[in-house]
Amino acid sequence: MTDVVTLSKAPSLLGAYGKAAVAAVPMAGKIPGIPGGGGRIPTAVRRLEGVRLGASQLAELRKVTEDTTAGLPLFAPHLLAFPLHMAGMTDGAFPYPAIGTVHLDNVVERREAIAEDALLDLEVRFVGPFAHRKGATFQIETEAFVSGKLVWREVSTMLRVGARTKNEEEAELPALPEGDEPGAGAAQTEWKLAPTLGRSYAAVSGDRNPIHMSDLTAKPFGFPKAIIHGMWTAARLGAAFGDALPEAVSLAVRFERPILLPATVQLLRWQAAANTDLLVRSSSGEKVHARARLTPLAG
Repeated sequence: MTDVVTLSKAPSLLGAYGKAAVAAVPMAGKIPGIPGGGGRIPTAVRRLEGVRLGASQLAELRKVTEDTTAGLPLFAPHLLAFPLHMAGMTDGAFPYPAIGTVHLDNVVERREAIAEDALLDLEVRFVGPFAHRKGATFQIETEAFVSGKLVWREVSTMLRVGARTKNEEEAELPALPEGDEPGAGAAQTEWKLAPTLGRSYAAVSGDRNPIHMSDLTAKPFGFPKAIIHGMWTAARLGAAFGDALPEAVSLAVRFERPILLPATVQLLRWQAAANTDLLVRSSSGEKVHARARLTPLAG
């Protein structure tokens, strides 16, 4: 039976980043209590009850993602769950260090509209590892409940390059548009991303990974410039639908290439049966940064 640990408050992100920094030091994972030592992924579920975004944080989220949708923005529960994600990845028993983990895919499923002031109960669990051609993946599963009813679910697939696993099974990934060209009748819009956008989204989300904060802090991790958060891209895709975003909906996103800041990128959007498919690509059209599929769900 899976253990459920109910927390009295959200874990400290400052403490989590301190642990993540220590774990990033080579061979630190061999020290007891420091993540990154290999082994199994802990199966305990972390639960946090009765949380919601404050009015100012919600307003800043809408501003930085240009979200005007009704009710709680599609990816808002992710912000509330992020401290639980970090607590799990910086737990001393976690087999991989948090810094250097690559976010591959993200799928959010909202089963009904959620009021802006709704109190959410959150549960977060880690699943894996799974085989991958570049190493090993694991998944972070997040569920949000209102008055005991499941209203929102997220699965984030994360990659540890070079990691090994005895499991030959690969993680189940969402079906997404293929190729680098949009389908017939695609509409095109343009996003202009400011050089400070990473810091702006970090301030509202709490995700202060150094690769997003400045060119100086991104370079030690192999990036010539700061890159925007994948979760900003996902949230911006949901916001792009405005009032046309269905109340019950699934949005799957695959992060293909980082977006270096500042940037101008294209959003291409077209219908594919009941789905709306999307590509985020460079202004020249030569590189795909993200591909996504939005699917209405039965009420």
